[in-house]
Amino acid sequence: MKASFDIAEVIDCLQCTDDITSWLANTETGELAAQVDSDFGAYDELGEQDFEGPEWLALPDKYDIDEWRMMRDFARCQNGEAADALIDAIHGKGAFRLFKREVERLGVLGEWRSYKDARYREIAIEWLEGHGLDWTDSSTKGGRRQTGRIEAMEMALDELTAANKALGKALRRYEQAQGRAFELNRYLGSDEWHAARESDEAGLLPADLKRGVLSEDAAFDALSENRATAIRMLEVATNALR
Repeated sequence: MKASFDIAEVIDCLQCTDDITSWLANTETGELAAQVDSDFGAYDELGEQDFEGPEWLALPDKYDIDEWRMMRDFARCQNGEAADALIDAIHGKGAFRLFKREVERLGVLGEWRSYKDARYREIAIEWLEGHGLDWTDSSTKGGRRQTGRIEAMEMALDELTAANKALGKALRRYEQAQGRAFELNRYLGSDEWHAARESDEAGLLPADLKRGVLSEDAAFDALSENRATAIRMLEVATNALR
């Protein structure tokens, strides 16, 4: 017998779906469980669960939800300059941050929140009914709804705490490596580097010497990736501060 789900709890899970976290539902027990991307640095600290089995169904992921499309559709519901401003905001970098700033400026933040909540509800109903699952709708006060919300936010707290801890360690290592990146950048293409390349080609260097730095592509790729990482951190930081 399939379990019944509280649609309010399903919506909570959908709203907590992102690049790192997806959600699954157990059709036998009614459990809703978060699944953290294995590439996430703090994955081991959050623990691992076994989600194998036909009873586990994946909830819509961030691509199924497509909040950018929600923003676009909401913008198209507006009139005149408001519609133009919101459409402009969602094109280019920082779309979510710029859109939020515009709805606040235009005084339609409340309308946007109501619209978005309704769209999440539509997605939840479509998913539940598409899988032939029974559902109820609890009140926002007390009961399973409140418990489910607390549990979901507790998961969010755990993920954020673990992510901050893991990122702190990684950032310290990255920061320390920037001095080495500066040295590498100066060495690459220098007279000293060219001389080492010539010695290598002449067979004057030890056979067991690690010499990846003498490969122009390898060094250039490492420096390019270092720059790309720095740019990505700026983008992530900007979104975190929106």
